[in-house]
Amino acid sequence: MNDYEHITCPIYSFNIDVIDGSTRGVAEDVRIRQTVLHVFQLFFEKVDNLAIYVCDSLDERQLARKRKFDLWFTSFKNEMVIKLEGVATVEGVSIYNAILVHRNNKEVTEIESAFNDLNKIASDK
Repeated sequence: MNDYEHITCPIYSFNIDVIDGSTRGVAEDVRIRQTVLHVFQLFFEKVDNLAIYVCDSLDERQLARKRKFDLWFTSFKNEMVIKLEGVATVEGVSIYNAILVHRNNKEVTEIESAFNDLNKIASDK
């Protein structure tokens, strides 16, 4: 987006993908949450890092994914990391997404504006 070309911090996508097998009927594995939280702890040692995630909607379980991540983020308990939440409605489907940004990131205000604008633009199409 041309209005935000001056944002220079590195942006990373955060994904959790099943590599083998199915997630249906699998009990919660606390090691996954612990691993994700540890990765975030290390990742945000660098103030300029920015992580974005989108809750996959292909199987219509995006709200469950959002709730799970919300629980994980609450247990993260790192007050230096801000979660900016968004939802883009595309062809009637709600696409939940968020950006995680360090509170001391010098571009946090611009990042929030760009994130909100992009969700609005995606919803307007």
